Amino acid sequence: MDKGRSKDIWKNNFFIRNNTLLLSVIDIFLLVSSYFVCVVFYLFLYEKELWLWVGNLYTLAFLIIPYAVLFNLFGLYRNLWQFMSLRDLFKLLIVLVISSSVFIISSFLCSGRDVAYLIFTMITSLASSVLILASKLVYFIIYERLRRKKSLKGKRLAIVGAGQAGAFMLENLLGEKDSKYLPVCFFDDNKDKIGKNIKGIKVAGNTDSIEVLCSEFNIDEIAVAIPSASFEQKQFILEKCLKTKCKVVTVPSMTEMISQKNIWQNRRHIDVEDLLDRAPIKLDTERFVEMYRGKVVMVTGGGGSIGSELCRQISKYSPKQLVILDIYENNAYEIQQELKMQYGEKLNLSVEIASVRDYTKLEILFEKYKPDLVYHAAAHKHVPLMENSPDEAIKNNIFGTYNVVKLSDKFGVERFVLISSDKAVHPANIMGATKRVCEMIVQSMKDKSKTKFMAVRFGNVLGSNGSVIPLFKKQIEHGGPVLVTDKNIIRYFMTIPEAVSLVMMSGAKGENGTVYVLDMGAPVKIDDLARKMITLAGFMPNKDIKIEYVGLRPGEKMYEELLLHNSNCHKLDDKIYVENLNNISHDYILKTLEGFSIALENNDKDVLVKILMEAAYDGEEKGYDILKASFEKVVKVTDYDKAVGQI
Repeated sequence: MDKGRSKDIWKNNFFIRNNTLLLSVIDIFLLVSSYFVCVVFYLFLYEKELWLWVGNLYTLAFLIIPYAVLFNLFGLYRNLWQFMSLRDLFKLLIVLVISSSVFIISSFLCSGRDVAYLIFTMITSLASSVLILASKLVYFIIYERLRRKKSLKGKRLAIVGAGQAGAFMLENLLGEKDSKYLPVCFFDDNKDKIGKNIKGIKVAGNTDSIEVLCSEFNIDEIAVAIPSASFEQKQFILEKCLKTKCKVVTVPSMTEMISQKNIWQNRRHIDVEDLLDRAPIKLDTERFVEMYRGKVVMVTGGGGSIGSELCRQISKYSPKQLVILDIYENNAYEIQQELKMQYGEKLNLSVEIASVRDYTKLEILFEKYKPDLVYHAAAHKHVPLMENSPDEAIKNNIFGTYNVVKLSDKFGVERFVLISSDKAVHPANIMGATKRVCEMIVQSMKDKSKTKFMAVRFGNVLGSNGSVIPLFKKQIEHGGPVLVTDKNIIRYFMTIPEAVSLVMMSGAKGENGTVYVLDMGAPVKIDDLARKMITLAGFMPNKDIKIEYVGLRPGEKMYEELLLHNSNCHKLDDKIYVENLNNISHDYILKTLEGFSIALENNDKDVLVKILMEAAYDGEEKGYDILKASFEKVVKVTDYDKAVGQI
């Protein structure tokens, strides 16, 4: 134990001991005072000689000793009476009843069973009990008034949810020293609670009245404390909160509340998931147990946002060995340490730093580990950067994928799953075009290998590298402006765990040479998303934080598509579609790769782009024209790029 901590413990114990001593002295003084007041009153009433009563002063011990013993026995001196609860009050009443009974019986027996003295002891017991009880209540009331007076200048807080979580949070907030918040009211849809008080805080109305009452009570912040609410209920409440000018936060679940010391300090801002217009996807992933148990699984790009989540979920199902392959050692190290801390020796984990471009190194690793399952998540994914470097995109995405595909076939991998993108559909940028060619490589292996090759296509992933969400958060933290490319641009969103679970399900059920498409739910308008994020952070869009429209970045589309042919697909699962695409000739793939190689050797970007788009559009010339217009904009630096650089 360090000196600082031991000093704090000694200091705390010192104050606890002295607090107990002080309270004991006050209580004894009250008991003695009540005794002598009753003596004077009784003498005046019966006109007996004072010395007759002085001789019985030893009975005062019968009043003090039981009270002191029982008070310590029940632990009441360890209570903070400023936070007195009904339980504490009940304990106090028990102590007063027992100690009074002991005093009355003992004094009556010692006085020779004098009836007059019995009445005196009963009056004394009643008086002392009332005095002790009143002292605790007065202490509680004075502290409450001082606390309320002290916090009148704090931020005015409304709590949505007058249930167990809301009451628990309020109690925690009231107990916070030097709190900067003043709880003003509750909102709850339970009609029986409206108009009632919780620790002096009124349940002012239901959730329909949030907007009106928050304005009436000058609320600064709203805390949503309904952890058990359904997705639809939360969406309704958030919509009501968004119409106010208040900052909105939410509190942890009841389980987290119980385990945490300070609930209010552990509140969080509304997550992006809370803003989605659909319920999060939940899958029964237990069906994957047999697929991974006893298997060697390799994840390329295993340190990235998607790859690392794949590693987390695969680790749950007891693989024989998990091989993480990544070129960026920092990311690989982080997921390695995370899994080691969680699983220790239970997980046979290997991490290899290597590039998917390096066929020779990959061949050595495939020979070493002989993987049963391969998830290929390694890729360059940032659209604007790839517009400026089509050669690097082709080397890493296309040739990297071909290397892993070729080795998976050579070493008899059972299943190979490519992580693709919605940008591969009718691509208008380099990154999307490379991903479409990667899908075609997978398709070309359909009748050529015993390995089951498949691709899984999905849209934007919340929290992934390059996502717009963290960028918006940083811009809001910096006071704006929040930069939106276009007022009407829309995107699909899904959480990383959701996307990875669906990828794993596709891999478990998938057939050879097939492209699977994840149901991303309803598209989200980016401008609406930005406005909601600003509002929930407690600011007014275009008043406190400005929104600027900077135009589409190179290679961006107004909206993304998930299917090449909407009419040519069927459902594999409730959230997974199978797109029935034409077979791709493996010879065509080899010919295309040869063209890329020649263009790369000659450093001819125009030819690279032409071959890429013709391939991505199945050999159609129009593909080149679509991408060329975007490619020519590469040299222009937008305000968006400048802003990102500043952050």
